[in-house]
Amino acid sequence: MRDYNSVEELAYEFMSQALLIYQDDISDSEAKSSAINIICSTLFNLNCFSEENHNTLIANSMSSCAQLLKKPEQCVAIINASNLNNSAFRQDGKKVMDQLKKGLKICDVCMSSAKNLTLCVDLLNKYLYYYIYEAPFMTAEDINNLLEFIREHVDGLEDRDSAKEGLVYLENTKKAIKFKAETNDRLKSIKV
Repeated sequence: MRDYNSVEELAYEFMSQALLIYQDDISDSEAKSSAINIICSTLFNLNCFSEENHNTLIANSMSSCAQLLKKPEQCVAIINASNLNNSAFRQDGKKVMDQLKKGLKICDVCMSSAKNLTLCVDLLNKYLYYYIYEAPFMTAEDINNLLEFIREHVDGLEDRDSAKEGLVYLENTKKAIKFKAETNDRLKSIKV
């Protein structure tokens, strides 16, 4: 039977190799996007690392998310990877918010194309996830500011046909907020 340290060494080597393969051997952008999301999901669930090794792997994963070439894929990866700083093994609300702010900046850039409205709604749903599960770093004000940001972009849309999927997604999210507000008092302060 292996001891805990050898398990950590094996897991660390596994994650390091996964990141190396991601960086060096995968060239297709969709495959890269899928791979980094799998890497981040796997890292989120591993609990065998020392704090130093965990921090190194998180930093490398976050850096890999930011290196995706297509901005929409980069945005999704960064939003999803924010969970790495809010897990059972690591609670760092400041770093989560930093990641979400990076995601917001990328959303803003991506809104030059109306079809990317879905990215803003993905970000909104991540904000709501943290807020509903009472993460202390997420406030109703943060969500309301994001909703205002989204409203401004929706009001400025010239090509509503390209944004159709995003508009439906946004309306469904708003309906869900209203529905959940009936049983969750925290959501009553969200201005949909």
